[in-house]
Amino acid sequence: MKSYDIVIVGGGMVGAAIALGISQQTDYKIAIVDHQPLDQLLSWPKRDCIDNRVSAVTLATVDFLKQLNVWDTIAVFRSSAFKRMLVWDSEGTGHIQFTAEEVHRPQLGYIIENRAIQAALWQQLEKDTAVDVYSEHVLTALVANTPAALSSTSQNTHFPTTIHPYSVVLNDGQELSASLVIGADGAKSQVRRLAKFTTREWDYLHHALVATVKWQKSHQQTAWQVFLPTGPLALLPLNNLNVQQHVTHQNTTSIVWSAPASHIGELIKTSKSTLLRQLSQATERCLGDAIEIDDLASFPLRQRHAKQYYKKGVVLAGDAAHTIHPLAGQGMNLGMADALTLVTEVTRAANRGDTPGGEHILSRYQRQRMPDNLMMMGLMESFQHTFQSEQLPVRWLRNQGLNWVNKQGWLKQQLIKKAVGL
Repeated sequence: MKSYDIVIVGGGMVGAAIALGISQQTDYKIAIVDHQPLDQLLSWPKRDCIDNRVSAVTLATVDFLKQLNVWDTIAVFRSSAFKRMLVWDSEGTGHIQFTAEEVHRPQLGYIIENRAIQAALWQQLEKDTAVDVYSEHVLTALVANTPAALSSTSQNTHFPTTIHPYSVVLNDGQELSASLVIGADGAKSQVRRLAKFTTREWDYLHHALVATVKWQKSHQQTAWQVFLPTGPLALLPLNNLNVQQHVTHQNTTSIVWSAPASHIGELIKTSKSTLLRQLSQATERCLGDAIEIDDLASFPLRQRHAKQYYKKGVVLAGDAAHTIHPLAGQGMNLGMADALTLVTEVTRAANRGDTPGGEHILSRYQRQRMPDNLMMMGLMESFQHTFQSEQLPVRWLRNQGLNWVNKQGWLKQQLIKKAVGL
């Protein structure tokens, strides 16, 4: 058995950010466990093509990535700033526009491939001798510890063996004991399941189609979103770098199209020419005609929220704690806010010479993050129901509401600040 102060299960963006943040600010002994090979965790997207899984990164998340010393690497490699958001209802005349100028910023945020963020974090982690990496490993069990079981390994950590509630058992039989186990292992979290966290969850009965699309016209550094009768369709602006010609084109977007599973299934099966035509029609040709589409994929949408984020010696973060509808692109940012809060609270414990898994520390994390996460989940749920309704009074009210909010300068400014994390 190897003993650590903290074991993090899950090496995606949230788990890697937590490991890096805690390691940079404390001398805790940390292990991070992930099922992927290390070369995949470190691999960047190819220079001449764009991954279809991207995130709309807020200014608050950018600040955190700067704190972790990885933002410059991401920005140089490939990030696409957007300065405007335009949202409209296909069933009426309602629309709303948000601009960076309204909050006196050069941009509202950035569209970045998930793999680019993950690779930048792992490049930093690879240099960190305080973090042991268990790549190509999966969690198979959480075993309650006894002091006797840990007596021979206690010298490897800062704390007495009696406050190591669990050992993480890996697929090759290795056991890693820890004062704190952090579950950052995604929506199907093994940590959440094995530690018996209860969740409130339901299926949206929707799937999301993601792809990379080239358009006839420039995206104008604008994030576009139309609410269709079947669900929302978002166009997220990307800088498509032509390596041979050393130029950047701004006519490529990542799309996220949410609709009933049967409709997404039909879109996936149809010919590319038919799909391009349907995309052009659905977006009302805001960027002209869709002319190329690549990297189609789809996944089911399910809302999930853990009723509690921590138990003795175990805490959840990111998608392991909550998943929401992607219509506002906030899932990754909520996860990074979890990571920042957890890093802050664990660092505070280290400065006091305290154990990182103390209930007072984890309860503070939960008190800070749960209200924000629930508020965003409730807001997304309200949007989803409001824009799916076919009742004429509801359609009239939502169009009038969009137009009214669009004219309220101060209110719009507050909404923008909240959305971008200012």
